Amino acid sequence: MKKPNYRHRKQCVVPAVSLAAVFLAGCETTGLSLRDRSGAGYPRFIHALYEQPVGKPVRPIKGPISLAVAQIGETSPPQWFLDQLRARTELFSKVVGVPMPGEPVASSRDKSAADASFSAQMRSLCNLSRSQGADCILLIGGSMDSGTAKNAMSVMDLTIVGGAIFPGTTVMAEGKAAGALIEAESGQVLFLVNSEARRKTQAPTHFAYDRKGTLSVELRDRLLENLGGAFADKLAAHLTGQH
Repeated sequence: MKKPNYRHRKQCVVPAVSLAAVFLAGCETTGLSLRDRSGAGYPRFIHALYEQPVGKPVRPIKGPISLAVAQIGETSPPQWFLDQLRARTELFSKVVGVPMPGEPVASSRDKSAADASFSAQMRSLCNLSRSQGADCILLIGGSMDSGTAKNAMSVMDLTIVGGAIFPGTTVMAEGKAAGALIEAESGQVLFLVNSEARRKTQAPTHFAYDRKGTLSVELRDRLLENLGGAFADKLAAHLTGQH
């Protein structure tokens, strides 16, 4: 399945991670999904599950499980990611993608309203997942930083032809993906899993923006693929450890 090449990104002013510190121009930060504006939604959604006293204890889960998968900011995770999990038939009896909005709009101005919205969205996610017959939910989020920096070949940018042929710009991207396995009935987190990756390449300055977009898409897919593998392996160990 062909993966979409998104171009719309949110500009950032101050670098937030070590890799971004070397960017000289074009720094931008988004979530793992471009519709997760800042990439800060995932930890707030997870903490929203524990704003109230913990209720019923988590029941031991037995494999294979029925799993709902939600990616923050997306109507559904990519089909290829769902298929990657479905291939592990010893772990999953059913895998279904469900929608998950990004950060509430009120989060930047009204903290109490935003906190309530995060909690409400998590309750809604648990209810929706149960209605689809899911035992558990895999909630996915993360962050992406990308940018460009001039290199020694940038002296060739003085001419139109040079800027279109010689790789005068270094293009970099770094990202982290995170997942939480949540029991759909109680809303409690069973375990957490993470992946991270970075990429760097050279491009003619005139085409650096396009190359940055392509690189970011490639990195997002790599992060999701690695997260899916790490999640399946950790679930297998979790199920084995309960016996």
